[in-house]
Amino acid sequence: FWRPPRRATIRLVSGYAGPVFAIDASYTLSSSLSVLLLGAYIGSAASGVFTAPAKLIVLIQYVGLSTAYGVAPRLARGEGQEPNVKALNGALRGLIGFQCLVLAPAVVWAHPITRLLLGSGYGRSANVLAALAPYIFFSGLAPLVTTGVSYTGEAKRRVPIAFATLVLVAVSGVVLIPSHGVVGAAVATDIAFGFYTLAHIWLCRRLLDLRLRVLAWSLASGLTAAAAMGIVLELVGTNHLTIRDWFVGGVGG
Repeated sequence: FWRPPRRATIRLVSGYAGPVFAIDASYTLSSSLSVLLLGAYIGSAASGVFTAPAKLIVLIQYVGLSTAYGVAPRLARGEGQEPNVKALNGALRGLIGFQCLVLAPAVVWAHPITRLLLGSGYGRSANVLAALAPYIFFSGLAPLVTTGVSYTGEAKRRVPIAFATLVLVAVSGVVLIPSHGVVGAAVATDIAFGFYTLAHIWLCRRLLDLRLRVLAWSLASGLTAAAAMGIVLELVGTNHLTIRDWFVGGVGG
């Protein structure tokens, strides 16, 4: 207990910490770049309009984060222990179902949700929330597949994906923000983080023999259910909702 760690152990840990640091730094900058570009091109008010609904999405991401903390460690290799790919498949299918569940309200009820939670001064944020629907979906899956790859000991393979995501955010933002404003920033975020998540899912397939066909069926089922839910919400109303409308739309959906 009192002996310092061996030099080989220090070299091993620090060698793995380097790629993880690069990934986290790239991800943090990618998450903030759209806000910075909006401030540079349009002004700080536009950055606020974009950031407000993004803060609401963080609450939804906790489901994916808690799932990742519970499942990703099971993918580590050790003495007498192989990655539990069955747990990863099951968790991804569950997350796909949950993320599809929140897609319909984010798109169809974007205006009443932002009015209720942010106030009438954030009317333009409703368009941002609806445009961020793909990001809402992918951001729920990302913690599990990204942390899972790190637990397999293959963090170095994540570095090119992280840097490519940063480039995608920058290029998409420069192209879309001047002409489409806050919605353009939302689309740029969708493109970049869609690539980020799908690239990690493909990496999990190569490393862990992930069953993509099963996930594709879960996605088709979830999107079909989300479309049906969206129809119900549309029939209830999409602007000024009473307490009864919230209850009927939520339960009916």
